[in-house]
Amino acid sequence: MGKIEPEKEIKKVVICYEDGEEKEIEKGFFCEMHPEEECLNLTFHMFCVEGKELVCIIEGMMELGDRLGMFSPTKETQEGEEENRERERN
Repeated sequence: MGKIEPEKEIKKVVICYEDGEEKEIEKGFFCEMHPEEECLNLTFHMFCVEGKELVCIIEGMMELGDRLGMFSPTKETQEGEEENRERERN
């Protein structure tokens, strides 16, 4: 895991679309990816984000992962849950 370093304050982020349209983002969060041979390093950039909003961002990413099926229980987890339910019944 990388370290957290102080950053320069981000002034603005502009998204440039293929059709020439541009959109300026006033507040947000984005992730920059740095692929390496055996891993993918991530740099997170946040601007104008306050404490409670960071919680919302993280919860939103967890919900996205859930909707994408990334947290589907493995066979081992399902078997463990079945064993726990069986013990509770007895």
